[in-house]
Amino acid sequence: MWVTTISVFTAVSCIDIDKSLGSGLVPSDYDLTLKTSEFNLPIEMKMADSLQTIFSGSMIFGSYKDPLFGEVSAATAFSLVPSVTDNDFGDSPVVNSLKMYIAVSSKSYINNSEASIPQNVYIYRLLNDLDTLKPFNCSYSLADVDPIPINENTVYLGGDSIVCNIKKSYAEELLSATQEERDSADIFLKRFKGFYISTLPLPGSLTGGRFNLISASDVYMLINYRHVSTTDDIDQDSIISYYTDTDRPYLNVFKHSSQNYVTALPTQKLYVEGLAGIKPYIDFTKVKSNFDEWATEQNIDLKKVVISKAEIVLPYEFPSEYTILNQYPATLFLSTRVLDTTTHLRYYQPISDMYIDGSDGAINRVNYEYRMNVTTYIQKLLNETHEDPYYLKAWIFPVYSQTNSYTSSTSYYVETTAYYRGILNGNLATRAPKLIMTYSILK
Repeated sequence: MWVTTISVFTAVSCIDIDKSLGSGLVPSDYDLTLKTSEFNLPIEMKMADSLQTIFSGSMIFGSYKDPLFGEVSAATAFSLVPSVTDNDFGDSPVVNSLKMYIAVSSKSYINNSEASIPQNVYIYRLLNDLDTLKPFNCSYSLADVDPIPINENTVYLGGDSIVCNIKKSYAEELLSATQEERDSADIFLKRFKGFYISTLPLPGSLTGGRFNLISASDVYMLINYRHVSTTDDIDQDSIISYYTDTDRPYLNVFKHSSQNYVTALPTQKLYVEGLAGIKPYIDFTKVKSNFDEWATEQNIDLKKVVISKAEIVLPYEFPSEYTILNQYPATLFLSTRVLDTTTHLRYYQPISDMYIDGSDGAINRVNYEYRMNVTTYIQKLLNETHEDPYYLKAWIFPVYSQTNSYTSSTSYYVETTAYYRGILNGNLATRAPKLIMTYSILK
C-alpha cells in the first residue's frame, strides 16, 4: 500500500504542468497585475468631542497636568440605592456616621513616581438625573452638580481603597426619606439623584497626576444610626447599606486643555492624547478627491480598482528617552461615529477592518510606526458604496480588545478610560503619514 502511494506521486511529478490551464475562464477585462501606489493623507487635528463614557466598565476620576497638553480632569457620576426596601427608621433616628467606601481597581499614570501622589477627593451631589440619552463625556457639567462637597476632607495616596466620611447633614437627609422613597429605588432616585466624584490638579507649577479607576460595583455607603421605636420597644444602633446598581447609568466626565492643537494643517507633528483629548482626524471626502485626481492623471476608472491591500502608516520618531514610548498607545486604529439605532445617538467605534487578521494597528518599535490595514474601508470609498456620511469622518483612536471567555470571540472598542500621550510625524515631516495601496485594475 505504501509503495503504491509513493509510485503514484512519483508518476505525477514527471508530468509537465500546463500553467495556462483555466486561463480561458478569466474574463478578458481582468488585469491581474498588482501595482502599488502611495498617497499623502490630509490629516488634521481635532478634539474627540462627545466621547461615549456611559457604562464604560470603569468609573474614573483624577487629574493630570501635562507640560504638552495642559490640564486634564476626569470625574465620575453615579447613583446609589438602598439595599433593603420597606425600611423603618424608627421614631427619631439619630445619625452616628455615614461613610462611602470605594475600592480602586487600577490606576493610570504616566510616570511611576505619580502612583502615590496625594489627591484631595471631593464628593458632590447631583442636581439632575443620570440619563441613558446623555451618554457623553460632555453631557454633564458643574451646572448639574451642587457646588458644596458632602464629604469631609479626604486625601487619597494611591492605595487600594478610599474611605470618605460623609457629612451628617446629608446623612440626615437620607434618614428623612419617606416610606414611598424607601420602598422604591426609582422614587428614591428622583430625590437622591446621585454623586459626582472629582479631584483638583496639583498646585502651582507642579506637573503630573493620576487617574483612578473603579469598578462600578465597588462603591457603597453605610449609614450607622440610632434606631428608636417605642412601639416595637427598640433602642439600638442600626446600619443600612446603599449600593451601585450597575444596570443604572454611570458616566465619566472629561475636560481637556489641548484645544490649542486643533488645526487643519499640522506640519511636523501629530498628537495623540487619551480620553477625549486631541487626536488625528481624516476627512475622507478629501482623500476621495485626491483619488479622483490620481485616477484622472492615470486614466483609471476608480470603480474598476480592486484593492489587494490598503494600509495607513503613521510614523513617529524615536523619543529622546526610550521610556517615553511607554506613554504611547499600544494600538491605534481608524474609528468613526456609528449610529445606534436604539438611542439614535452616535458612538465612536473602530471600523470593521479591525477584525481582519493582521490589522491591529499595534505600535511597531522597530520601524517606529503604527500600521493599520484599512482595505475594506478604502474599497468602499472608491466604489462609493458607503451610505452614512459619517463614514467619511474618521479619527485615529487608541483601541483595546476584549475576548469572550465562552465563545472566544474578540471585540474591539475605542479606549475611554486610559490616558495616553504620543507624538507622531506630521504631514510635512520627512517620514510623513501615508496610505499605501496595492491593487489591480479591471480593464
